[in-house]
Amino acid sequence: MRHYVKRALCLLVSLSILLTLASILTVSTTAVIDSPEPMIAIGDKFMIVQTASGEIWGWGDNASGVLGNVSSPETGTNITSPTKIDLPNGVTSVSISAGTDHVLMLGSDGNVYAWGNNEYGQLGVDNDGLPLSVPTCVTELEGKNMIAIAAGQRFSLALSDAGDVYSFGLGDKLQLGYELAGGVTHSATPSQILDLDTVFITQISAGIASLSATDIDGKTYLWGSTQNYLLGTDNQSTPAAPFALPSTKTTTPIVATSLSSTHSAFLQSDGTVGFMGLNNYGQYGNGTTNTNLSTAFKVTDTSALGICSIATSEQQTVLLSRDGTVYTAGARIPNDESSAGNTFATLFENAPAATAIAAGYQNGAMLAQDGSVWTWGDNSRGQLGNGSVGESKAVPVKVCKHNGSNFDIGQAPTIKEVPLKFKTSVPAPTYAIVIPSTINVGELRQTDATDPDRNSFTKFTVSAQDVANLYGEKEIQISVSTKNENGVFSLQDGNGNVLPFDLLTTQDSQTPMSSGDILTSFTEDGSVDAWIRIDQSKITKSGIYNGVLVFSYSLNDINEEE
Repeated sequence: MRHYVKRALCLLVSLSILLTLASILTVSTTAVIDSPEPMIAIGDKFMIVQTASGEIWGWGDNASGVLGNVSSPETGTNITSPTKIDLPNGVTSVSISAGTDHVLMLGSDGNVYAWGNNEYGQLGVDNDGLPLSVPTCVTELEGKNMIAIAAGQRFSLALSDAGDVYSFGLGDKLQLGYELAGGVTHSATPSQILDLDTVFITQISAGIASLSATDIDGKTYLWGSTQNYLLGTDNQSTPAAPFALPSTKTTTPIVATSLSSTHSAFLQSDGTVGFMGLNNYGQYGNGTTNTNLSTAFKVTDTSALGICSIATSEQQTVLLSRDGTVYTAGARIPNDESSAGNTFATLFENAPAATAIAAGYQNGAMLAQDGSVWTWGDNSRGQLGNGSVGESKAVPVKVCKHNGSNFDIGQAPTIKEVPLKFKTSVPAPTYAIVIPSTINVGELRQTDATDPDRNSFTKFTVSAQDVANLYGEKEIQISVSTKNENGVFSLQDGNGNVLPFDLLTTQDSQTPMSSGDILTSFTEDGSVDAWIRIDQSKITKSGIYNGVLVFSYSLNDINEEE
């Protein structure tokens, strides 16, 4: 009954459309994932990557078995080049998260897997604290439909599609979101954080010993260690239960959070980033450095950059824009002021466009649209993946295989379907939210204008879940807007060459959609297909094209006929 009421009160608020080969992630954990998206996660002196095919590769320090049960030609526990981690038969990875010395994975079978150090039960497996080098199912979470994971310093979080948050592992700083009884400091049993039960959580984030969860309305809840004031409270208090980020800090909805051991970052819906905690290396990117601790919520205006993702390490903040540009502020090499900058600057000259970023402990990393992987920071355990140990790097280096060739994460399919999940409060006012959506149609070449088959078609699907007829009173109406002022939908290659295209409701349609046209209306679960039609005779230069579609939606009353 509790879950029914919770879902009924959180039926439908945000529309997120992500149709992209590059998968520039906007951190919505409510989206249903049909296929793996390349991503990278950073632990303490190791990194792991999820490829487009759902494989997991890793490199760096393997002392706790975090890189799996591997046979490496290298000596010791340092693995300086990518090594594939064996997964259970028939299971591929959908999402990954790295803690200090353990790894969490969402499997294609819907289960959570964990491996690495288990001294405090952070793997969710009760085996007397022994480490595991083989990805092992967290059986206590089976059947709970988990959609997101977050690993910290010897503790773990998992989020279900019902908006419930589960925690397990070390709780000495109340990281679990509740107090353990009888002087116990840790638990290997995943348990729901009941103080978040009255809200619908859509995102979770874990730092070293501090945590956050964001609900469907963009309100963020914090708990755990208050070290360095990164939760906006003084160091003398440790909240026993999650508390809401006060409106005195910000009233702007939070889109994403990232927590390090020294500072916290909050991407807001207006494109700005708020910070709390230390700024001693210029991590705030606001042109200052300050070693004085303060609980103030300080906002850096990054709205012009189009930021869609954030990541933090001890002395650095990393931002990813929607156009694939990576920006950093702070120290790229740990404790090295010469590598530090106190304003956000591009990663390096002529850097390839990125699809994902990561930061943690003393490293940063990015995945590029061309399939390459780039890393920077500490390399004391070979965590840069460039075949060496020792020298830290401020300028990113490419990750290489044992034979010296580039490590490639693979490419996602040119065309794929990305279902959407809508939610909102009911009853609700009319919404008109415009959210950009990108799609990559791959490499296009000019076709003779006399060729009757010169048109190319790209299909995509918009679908809805959990709208459950909106009590028979409302419908979700999706309409088409325009990308730019002249009202022309267009594709554009990396050199700025523009190619117009049409948006169709059926592949054989002769009438393209115009701005303001209704694509579809939902009153219950369902889906609608749409097509992008490209006249290849209009191509002036061959190449890979990306386009931006813009949609808006409104929640409308249904007028029943008498």
